[in-house]
Formats: sequence, structure tokens, C-alpha cells
Amino acid sequence: MTLKLLLVLFLFITLLIRVATFNFSPNLPYTLTIDSFNSYTNSFYTASSGNFNLSFSYKGDLQPQDTIHYNSYTYNNMYKSYTLNGVKVINSNPKGFLRFKKNLYYFKQTLLKQLNLILKGKAYELSSGMLFGEKSTLTKDFKQNLIKVGLIHIVVVSGFNISLVGLLILNSFKKLGRVAYVFSFLGILLYSILVGLDPPVLRALIMGSIVIIARLKGEESNQIYLLFITGCIMVFLNPLILTSLSFQLSFMATLGILTFTPIFDSIFPKLLSDLSASISAQLMVLPILAYNFGQVSIISPVANLLTLWAVPVITVISGVLLLISFVSIKIALLLAFLVTIPSFVIEKVTDNLSLLNFASVAVEIDTRKVIICYFCVFAFYLYYIFYLSRQ
Repeated sequence: MTLKLLLVLFLFITLLIRVATFNFSPNLPYTLTIDSFNSYTNSFYTASSGNFNLSFSYKGDLQPQDTIHYNSYTYNNMYKSYTLNGVKVINSNPKGFLRFKKNLYYFKQTLLKQLNLILKGKAYELSSGMLFGEKSTLTKDFKQNLIKVGLIHIVVVSGFNISLVGLLILNSFKKLGRVAYVFSFLGILLYSILVGLDPPVLRALIMGSIVIIARLKGEESNQIYLLFITGCIMVFLNPLILTSLSFQLSFMATLGILTFTPIFDSIFPKLLSDLSASISAQLMVLPILAYNFGQVSIISPVANLLTLWAVPVITVISGVLLLISFVSIKIALLLAFLVTIPSFVIEKVTDNLSLLNFASVAVEIDTRKVIICYFCVFAFYLYYIFYLSRQ
């Protein structure tokens, strides 16, 4: 038995003990630190604290990293969120790492304001989501349409963003040799904290960090093995993350892309590689979406095929324009059409497909059916690997 296998076995047993002894009750601590929030005109806030989604009324100026206390709460199982009553701020002067996160939050707001100077409308809404994971800029109708056609994932910071930042820094400092990997790690760490350590971002950060360590040792990483190790680390640090919908979707979508994309690539021509990845991800997340929302998007593969090409274009160019705007706002405005055009395509595809009656269908599925679905998917994968691939 190899050392790596022994390490995996030890990690798995330790994880089982950790999960088995953890209290998964939905009880919320009475003292919470606000990671990020959205404010509304009627003094109503939606916020996040760790893995908790919160909503509450507060007549005051809430700040990031404020520590709050509340009297009681109600739990909404459909939206996986907590409504707090009697909220008050008990500490608005964070220190140490929390103060650093607060400063990064204000830096992020500065960047968003600068981005809004050069991009307007849907171009700003999409670019702020793709660059910083900021979904609060999305209009309500557009956000609902993105969900309906299965495109809401394009405005979530994930592995693509982390990889982009890491590779950009790595290539910029490649003449420094191994030191470039250190700069790359620091870069993705700061970017992850800047956009918020949501489960998809944390997963990408851990995976990226392990890849960088492997590269420093001159080794290559098995991506599926790396994904499971990352998942184990995240669950060990906080078993409650297993109940996080964003963690479930991020993990399963990534697993689907890594396992099923090669299979669909052998079926579809290379021109449709985006379709292969989209179907692979959807295959793994559909049972979870159906269980949590009672509906699934039928039109999602088509919507992704028509728009996924625009995501890296908008992400990269809007990031470049943001940097240019600090030097010359006129040049940035002159080149803004490079983001406006692909954003217009996403907007029209989303709006038109959402009008179709069969864009999404209502389904009823319980835990037992979810398990059966994944058993069938796993059985198909084994059937392909051990039989069809040999044919």
C-alpha cells in the first residue's frame, strides 16, 4: 500500500469521525460577524456570515465585518436563509484579520464604482458579477431570467477566475523562477478574500494552492483526486458546509466537468467542447437543483452553448479596461464596446429563451430519488469506463 493511499485512508477516517460527531442542527449563534451584505431603502438587509444567509431590518449604517447580536430568528427552508429579529451592532471596530477584510471590502467597492464609470447597463451587471461575484448589481428580472435558463453560474466567481489570476501573475514573474509561484499564491489568496470566501471560491483557492505546491515540487496533480482532497479539507474545517447549496453545486459541477467532459467530447465534435462541459456540469447538479427549487432548466445546454464563449471575453476585457481606466478613462470608454457587444448577446439570449414555455419544468423529488439519480449517473460512468470506452 503506497504512502499516498495510506494518507487518503487516514484523511477519510478522520473526516468520518469529524462529521459523525458534529452537531448539524440549524441553530444559529446569537453573535455573528457580517462578511458581506446588500442594503435596501426600507432599512432591510440581506447578508452572509460564514455559511449562513441572513435577512433582517436594521435602522442604522451597517458596515462589513460588523459584529451583530439578535433576539430571535426564523428559518426559511426553501431559501436556506435566516430572518433575524431585534438586530443590533455590538462591535463596529474590527481588528486584525477582520479589519484587513473590511479594508478589502471598501477597496472592492472602489473598484466597482470605477467599473461603473466605463460600463453601463447589462455590461456593468455582468462584468461586476464575473470579476467580483457581485450579484447585487443584477436587476431582479434579469437575475430571474438567468436562473430560469440555467445561466446564473456565469456571474459567480469560481475556478476560472482563480486560475486566470494565478496564471497572469505566474507569467508576469516567470523570470523569477520558483518565486513566481509564491507571488501567484499570494495573488489568488488576496483575490479570494477580496471577492469573498464563498464555497466555490474557497474550493478553487485550495485546489489552486495545492497545484502550486505540486508545481514547486515538480509534480503534476490528478484533478479528480485533488477535488476530493479539497472537499475533505473544507468539510473537515467546517462540516456545516455540507449543507451549503453553493458548496454542493460547485463540487458536483466540477466533478461532472472532470469526469464526463471527456466522454461527451468523444461524442460531440471539438467545435462543441463548451456544450460537453455544460452538459457534464448540468448532469451532476440537476438532482440538487430539482430537490432544492422544484424545477429544472431544460433550455440550459442551449443557453450555455450560445453564451459561454462570451464569459472569458467579458471577464478578461472588463478587467483590462478597469486597469486602463485608472490611467485614462477616455481610452477605457472608447474600448467599452468590446464588453458591451458580448454582454448584449448574453442579455438577448437570456431574455428570449426565458420566454419559452418549456424553458424550465416543475419537478417533485425527495432525498431517495436524488440518491437514485446519482446511482444511475455513477453506474453509467462505470459502464462507459469499463465497457464502452474499450469498444
